[in-house]
Amino acid sequence: MRKSTGGRAPRRIDPTLLLEPCPSHSDPAVPLVSVHTPGMIRPPEDDDDDPVPATPRPRPSLQIYYTAPDAADPAVLDAVARTLETDVLFSRSNNSEFYDRLDVYGLPSARDEVVARCIAHQRGEIAARAGSNSKEWYIQRYDTGGQWVRALIVLERPLAEWQQPDSEGKVPGLSVVMFEPVPVVANVVDPDASASTDSFRVRPAETAEEGEVLVCDLRHELNWQHSSGQFKD
Repeated sequence: MRKSTGGRAPRRIDPTLLLEPCPSHSDPAVPLVSVHTPGMIRPPEDDDDDPVPATPRPRPSLQIYYTAPDAADPAVLDAVARTLETDVLFSRSNNSEFYDRLDVYGLPSARDEVVARCIAHQRGEIAARAGSNSKEWYIQRYDTGGQWVRALIVLERPLAEWQQPDSEGKVPGLSVVMFEPVPVVANVVDPDASASTDSFRVRPAETAEEGEVLVCDLRHELNWQHSSGQFKD
């Protein structure tokens, strides 16, 4: 299922992932697994020292909602997070200097309410995390002057089906949801001004390859290497 997106994939120190299962900040009933694989900083070419671990826990994150009927099962959510990090989204970065973690929520939802429930929970999560003094759980916003301020990823199909494409080749039911339009105040884009809460855009992936493209595009648009001010203490 893994495809190369070109360039070098992040180098790994240890095949063991770092997972942090915990309740979500805004609603203890919604489980969360935060996962990443440590990157590596290579010393200068004239230095004989071995490579050393990069910052163990990336501050930038992708916010992901697993909404299949089994999403509330902690063991399933753990497996979803592992599979996303090691297979489905492993190729999301080709630069080991900028890497992220995945915050994966378990939020079982009926198909007709998936997007609304995920956006509502994410808004609560953003508010809850913004209330702390630490940026370790901060959810970054767009700083690119585009149309949207926020985004999340939705996975609707059960994990057991991800390796079993249906007749139309749709795997694994991934969509990128853009929400919270950037308000325009006197023709000036102001990401901190109040925005409409009833607008969003859903970008579904028809194939696994399309899903990788959407996620890579999202990471580029979030552009956290140019938004480092959001993470300053």
